[in-house]
Amino acid sequence: MLLRRTQIEISCEISQINSPTPSYESLAVSTPDDVGSLPVVDVNEIDQGGRLEVDRAISMFPDLTASEFRLLDTMLDRQIDVDKYLLGPSFREQHRQTFIDHIKIGMPLVKDAFIACATLLVGKDDSQLVSCRGIGFRRAAAAVASLRELELYNSQDASLVLIFGMAMVTFALHHSGGEASLCRRVLGLVKPLHDNDLSLIPKLGTDGVSFLICLLGTEITICLLQCQVPSIRLREHDFEHSVDRFIGVSASILTHMYDICALSQMMHGSQYRRGNLLVDEGISNSLTKMEDKIEQWQPSVPKDFLQGHFTTTEVVIMLTQAKVLRLANLLVVHRLRYAFSTYMARAKVLSRGILDELNLVLYLTGKSMPFVDLAFFIACLEIITPEERASALERSRQIVDFSERTHDEIESWLISFWTTVDIESHPPIYWDDIGQIIAKGVI
Repeated sequence: MLLRRTQIEISCEISQINSPTPSYESLAVSTPDDVGSLPVVDVNEIDQGGRLEVDRAISMFPDLTASEFRLLDTMLDRQIDVDKYLLGPSFREQHRQTFIDHIKIGMPLVKDAFIACATLLVGKDDSQLVSCRGIGFRRAAAAVASLRELELYNSQDASLVLIFGMAMVTFALHHSGGEASLCRRVLGLVKPLHDNDLSLIPKLGTDGVSFLICLLGTEITICLLQCQVPSIRLREHDFEHSVDRFIGVSASILTHMYDICALSQMMHGSQYRRGNLLVDEGISNSLTKMEDKIEQWQPSVPKDFLQGHFTTTEVVIMLTQAKVLRLANLLVVHRLRYAFSTYMARAKVLSRGILDELNLVLYLTGKSMPFVDLAFFIACLEIITPEERASALERSRQIVDFSERTHDEIESWLISFWTTVDIESHPPIYWDDIGQIIAKGVI
């Protein structure tokens, strides 16, 4: 392996992004060690060779407690609950197999992150493991420590580093935060490879690309809110005809979201506006070009998209997800040009379009979909009446369902924004002011 560990001091808080959540260092808490001997491994599986290989990798770490061993075992036996993170059941087995494959090849690196993540994925009916979820904090702290010393020299190992990062960010989004620093650190390792190797995306394979999208999508969300620039600008053509387990056929829109982040950072705190007016012609032209690109953007639908690879429901969800993301980005550009509570006609059309699509999917499937939490937040900013706001908050728990923490943050951000925008004497609020306003709503 070319994943070398060097004794260097790298703080996990190296990020240029100011996450609106507490520091991930709060994960370094003490929890009682679980006691007990390791259970005997039953290797009478269909794939005995592969299972023996995994068991051999795990057995090299005798420090694992009985409960930690069982948590890893839930991954090996495909008993983890991953459906809410995916677009549909067609992606389930591949996603579960991903954990098994990376335990085989990267146990020294991934064990802490996987154990922490597994505490989130065990079924609620497994009372033994649910009661041991405190283990996750101890292992997450160990994973953060290893991340500080991690270096990546070879594109062949990028997928391993990315799944490590994905597991850690998933844990962070459920608990005490720090996802901004984690994304920045992991993507910072991958960035030189991505920027210097035009063939990196095909080399990563389906799994590696999914992990990259997961991390970059999380970072872009934070960057959009905080007027920061993400670590990596994806090449749009790299995702032609690809279907991802998280973002479906919409991976290429992340390129435009990167550009919006860069433009938002440029405009923030500048002299491009006077009151409600945008007075810089160059910036105005840039916004117009950005708007045109997003209007013309189309999801990367493969030719065999409707040939039975996915269920009808999954196809509907992916196409709806694409529409929602396009509308949300158009609304952000609109609010970079015009202050909130002005030029409401177009804003209402875009906002209503987003909310209608989200409600339709919820009605048809009984669940939300990945990558739409920010779109819901963006759309709800345009809601004016108390009745509609209350209704949106009531629906929010079903739509923003990644984690309780994610939902509670978005709810508090909306309340904070609505409270501020309703103050008649408040100066004009543009999209690039959002970060300062929602910081008041962090709970």
